[in-house]
Amino acid sequence: MLVALIAVLGLMAVSAGAASATGKHRSRTWEVKPGHSIQKVADKAKSGDTIKLKRGVFHDAVCVNHKGLTFVGAGQGKTVIKPPKKFKKTVCWQTEAEVSAFAFNAPDRKAKVSNLTTVDHPGFGVIAFQAKHGVEVSHHTGLRHDEYGAAAFESKGIVFTHNTEIGDGGEAGLYVGDTANAKAYVADNVMKGWTFGMLMRDSRNGLLKDNLMKANCVGALVLDTAEKVKGGDWALVDNKVRDNNRFCPAHPPVPKLSGNGIVVAGADHVLVKENKITGHKASRQGEFRSSGLAVVTSKKFGGGDPAYVKVVDNKFKKNRLDIYWDRKGRHIEFKDNDCKTSDPRSICKDSRY
Repeated sequence: MLVALIAVLGLMAVSAGAASATGKHRSRTWEVKPGHSIQKVADKAKSGDTIKLKRGVFHDAVCVNHKGLTFVGAGQGKTVIKPPKKFKKTVCWQTEAEVSAFAFNAPDRKAKVSNLTTVDHPGFGVIAFQAKHGVEVSHHTGLRHDEYGAAAFESKGIVFTHNTEIGDGGEAGLYVGDTANAKAYVADNVMKGWTFGMLMRDSRNGLLKDNLMKANCVGALVLDTAEKVKGGDWALVDNKVRDNNRFCPAHPPVPKLSGNGIVVAGADHVLVKENKITGHKASRQGEFRSSGLAVVTSKKFGGGDPAYVKVVDNKFKKNRLDIYWDRKGRHIEFKDNDCKTSDPRSICKDSRY
């Protein structure tokens, strides 16, 4: 799955270099009915336009190159986007394995998708690459996509709200990656059935709040790897993280995983506060020690040791181990957590390291 992601991002990066500034344009609203091509209308539309998708089932995959468009459905479960019956190469994908419901490549205005359902695409539900003017995905139901429900890379002003991302072993429900100043707001979403419910890799400046992450292999991962952007500067607040005990076999570079609620791996300046973390007991042993919360080094993945991590006022219940710290890193603080079991044992008694 990671190989497919690299291929997609590489292709988009080449195309992104051709972007040009747009002149003034009076926004227009288009309507598309089932049986008609969303892609054809997207090709005709100009930046700032809105495309309304009527109730019904569409078989489509939409590639938007250098334009900021808004796609609005008739509601989740009412407007449904399934994969196209015939494959066609675009600047967004070259193989069938990369085909996504909506892909934005270097849009010159804000890109938006809302009020619809995407189903069974081999790539993503929604992906944005180099969306420097913002990307917003809201009231989106993503079902069983092979890669991600919704994802943004090298983007700014990322908003994922009120989405329901249900996987069948795909990589992540929601994903923010390779972004130095994401200004991400991820709130009121449901992420279930993925390798990672929420993945924050090599990205900075984000808030993950009031989400439910359930029945994944890992509920949420804040990760630093060898990539240029140092992972960190995230706040994880008021989330419900439950029973993330699926077993995901290794598919390099992703290791085998199971039984972890929140993992902070090598990231810095991370706040984990007032979350309810329950029921984590690995179905099989994974890379990280099964626990409600783990703070660990990411040197194995090319990153470093965690730093300036604060774990405050969280409630832990029915985990095999509530909190695990591998004793790597600096300025790691655990305070006022409602927990019973930890390694080191002193963590549940409030500790600074």
